[in-house]
Amino acid sequence: MKIKKIKSLLIAVCISLTAIPSFAFAEKTNVPAEPIIRTVNFIDFDGNIMATQKIPDGECIDYNAVDTSVLYERFDYFKERKFYSWNILPITATEDMDIQALYQQVTLYTVGVPEKTVYNAYYSAVTVKGLTVNIKVESQTAQRGTDGKFIVDEKIVNITNACQWSFERIDDRFGELEFDVEKQFEMNIYPPGYDRAIYTYTITAMFPHLDGDVNADAAVDAADAGLILTHYAAVSAKEKGVLTEKQAEIADVNGDGVVDALDASEVLQIYAVNSTSN
Repeated sequence: MKIKKIKSLLIAVCISLTAIPSFAFAEKTNVPAEPIIRTVNFIDFDGNIMATQKIPDGECIDYNAVDTSVLYERFDYFKERKFYSWNILPITATEDMDIQALYQQVTLYTVGVPEKTVYNAYYSAVTVKGLTVNIKVESQTAQRGTDGKFIVDEKIVNITNACQWSFERIDDRFGELEFDVEKQFEMNIYPPGYDRAIYTYTITAMFPHLDGDVNADAAVDAADAGLILTHYAAVSAKEKGVLTEKQAEIADVNGDGVVDALDASEVLQIYAVNSTSN
């Protein structure tokens, strides 16, 4: 009897199970969600989109894929602007964003003019005193001012002493010493690393004939007396003198046709008188 009841119960369960739709026992599956794609725009100096990256949420931004060399601009030979940095540098894309390029602008310029352009001393170094060559570096920062624009950090450096010029000494450029002969030369100032002059001016050189001024420094002094004595000693020893023919004419202060100690003495007297009067 009990066995018959159990069989009847099992049959009823099977019948009830067959009445349940088959989809009720189907395996549950997870439908993948649509990936979130972030848009990252790279903006140039003028506010225009220069590159766009579509990046899955949370993945890395590829800065190396952005060609920043296209941002380089040369306004003239001594002024250029180039890419410096980005205003923000997130590693991953977690939202749509604009990343702005920041620039660095470099300008070379001059201030003033050389005070000395006329030289009356043969053995003299050229000076550009009065002229300054500067380099100005303007770098955009990531901070914005009250006007909404990026704040620009400005630095000015004096590079005058680092510049090169056409020649450094008058005697090297003038050639053989000549008196009462005027010559003019073009002087070019070159910033370091540049092959074009940033400033050009004219130098005039002329050495007046002053009796006793054998070194042509526009002054009669002890230095001239020393040269005369050195020349006299060499000639007395049957050696070549240190003075050129032109210098020897000026060294013969007393006009006796000989350059000797008497001329040196005359030069020292002239020097003493000039020193006293000055």
